[in-house]
Amino acid sequence: MRKLVISLDNENGVKRRDFLKYEYEHVEGCFGSNVLDPYVKEVSEKIKLRYNAKPRTIAGVVGCFASKLKALDYIVNNKIDKVILLEDDSQPVKEKEDYGDEICLLSGQINHPHSWAKDKTWKKEGKNLEIINNFTEGVNEIDYTKYRWTQINALWIPKWEQAECLLEKIRLCKKYIHFDILLANEKLIKKLYYPAPYKHHDYLNKSQVATNPGVIVDYIKV
Repeated sequence: MRKLVISLDNENGVKRRDFLKYEYEHVEGCFGSNVLDPYVKEVSEKIKLRYNAKPRTIAGVVGCFASKLKALDYIVNNKIDKVILLEDDSQPVKEKEDYGDEICLLSGQINHPHSWAKDKTWKKEGKNLEIINNFTEGVNEIDYTKYRWTQINALWIPKWEQAECLLEKIRLCKKYIHFDILLANEKLIKKLYYPAPYKHHDYLNKSQVATNPGVIVDYIKV
């Protein structure tokens, strides 16, 4: 099994990678403001965010999306099987050598199935906990009628051909939004693993994109 970590090649990226205590291959992330980057150019031509989105937000979303495309292309071009695609704030909790024969989410956050306006109340009422408490140990089918996920911090890809298929489906989309939200909206990820083998730990060092850092463990922000 191989691990690919997406991380910007700057001072902050180095600091974030210093917290990683596992072996990994570094995939250099894309700066969303770098219009000469072909991945940034591709995403910029299709990105559609809120009309009042700030330039820093747009650059962050574009850079994140472009970086994910670059990493998926790297998997395909090098025909890498059994790989986990990670962000540089992903920390292992309890790892395994295999997570099944389908693409599988290994870390993220459970949200209201269709309304961001209702999400805060939904979580306050413990609806996310009800969902999670019904997960079985191991691979679970994602039920998009009951919840959706965000934060694609760790993704298991068993076959490079699956990464190729995922890329094709992404690139068929007429517009791009946040990478994780696009994948959830299009239901492109069908499985998640429980308990989550990785946690999202944005407090270890300043996030390069997020303005509300936090820790996500077992699909809940704590």
